[in-house]
Amino acid sequence: MQKNNKVESFKKEAKNNKIKLPSYILSELILEYDVDGEYYRFKDSDFLYDIDLTDLKYYNLYAEDIKFLIKYGIVIDPQKIYERNLSNCDFNKADFNGNSFDGCCINKSSFKGSKGAKINPQKILYKDCSYVDFTDAEIIDSFEGCNIVGMVTSELVEENSKKVKTLYKNIK
Repeated sequence: MQKNNKVESFKKEAKNNKIKLPSYILSELILEYDVDGEYYRFKDSDFLYDIDLTDLKYYNLYAEDIKFLIKYGIVIDPQKIYERNLSNCDFNKADFNGNSFDGCCINKSSFKGSKGAKINPQKILYKDCSYVDFTDAEIIDSFEGCNIVGMVTSELVEENSKKVKTLYKNIK
């Protein structure tokens, strides 16, 4: 009972201010197991925007269709995401800390506003880069043989990779 009172107290405070919570409370406050106990998912939290998520500890987080509409950072290791499925996500304010995207599904996701995303399109699941916004991501190999339908990149990505520039010249 006392534990629930602490959680409710944190919820009230978090609605109005940036709040940094101990990782065990943070996990309890915003994560829940799915009914089969296979993975964690975010609870519906109207105050999530104001919580500093940099210390969030997770494994098997269900991330498909997540819009990281947060004011403060979250550090994401794509290899710890459930089924490595990061499709249809908005990673604004997320920090990937240079973690690997090898074997991950990222189609229809946006890396605009993220940091530390170093992506090798050759190692993405099925080489599917369709409808991905690579703005603010670092591309570390070519898109040769990849599905690039609807793909968005920034000038920075084009400047950082000669292979990407060559590809775009050939497409245009």
